[in-house]
Amino acid sequence: MNKRVISLTIIFLIMLFNLTGCAKKEAISIEKFNEIVKNQDCSVEENLEYYDKFIDIIAGSKAKYSDKWEMNFYVLSGNKDAELMFEKDRNILESYKKNVSKLQIETTMPSYELYEIVASEHFGYVCRIDNTVLYVDAEEQYKDEIKAVIEELGY
Repeated sequence: MNKRVISLTIIFLIMLFNLTGCAKKEAISIEKFNEIVKNQDCSVEENLEYYDKFIDIIAGSKAKYSDKWEMNFYVLSGNKDAELMFEKDRNILESYKKNVSKLQIETTMPSYELYEIVASEHFGYVCRIDNTVLYVDAEEQYKDEIKAVIEELGY
């Protein structure tokens, strides 16, 4: 009986470790982002605009897949700016919660934050790794193809 409890505890801890993403996520450069999304048939343009003028953006790109969806990626001057941008973007996506949410995922670690929501026929995703932020707000029907790009990016 004790061996079974120990075995189940070990399995639980391994699953918990894997599901929480405890493996260190690595931020990518703006050049790597552009390369990966171009390989996914996206057009890419520089995007240094953000509605909060107090956030210091070093580099930014907007990837567009036809007229279906777009993805924004920013490299900021430091982790504090990235944390602030993540919070502001998450608050925008949380506005979809007023209707029934099909999915909501939130993960917070020192150098990594993730918020994902599927609600009100929208798919929202914001992820911060170190001083970078990836943001997507699209129609729910494109969720799977967007998530494939996100996975390729490592975000």
